Amino acid sequence: MSTSKERESFAGYQQAAGKMAAFTSAANRPEISQLSEEQTRMLLDACDHSKSSYAEEVLVQDLHKLQEQFEEHERKNEADKRDQAKEKRVNRWMNVAALFLASVSAFCAVAALILQLLKG
Repeated sequence: MSTSKERESFAGYQQAAGKMAAFTSAANRPEISQLSEEQTRMLLDACDHSKSSYAEEVLVQDLHKLQEQFEEHERKNEADKRDQAKEKRVNRWMNVAALFLASVSAFCAVAALILQLLKG
């Protein structure tokens, strides 16, 4: 959340808290036991704003957590892909070396067979 948005959010909380405090202090006074309809509506609006702001804040925090988990998962996947690519290259070179040794071995076996036939 940007700094300006945080300030706006905080200012909204301050306003809502101020309204709620004013109405609460008015309701606790013994000479004013009943709130007017307008005051009641304003108090309910302030409470609703406070609840929705809190819910939005919790939702934003959850979204940030999910985004962090997703990014961490992506980093792990990228690291795994790099490791697999490296392993694949090593395996390819091992296969080439094995084919070369098998070819040399087969050539030596044929040469030994030919020499055996020529001697005998």
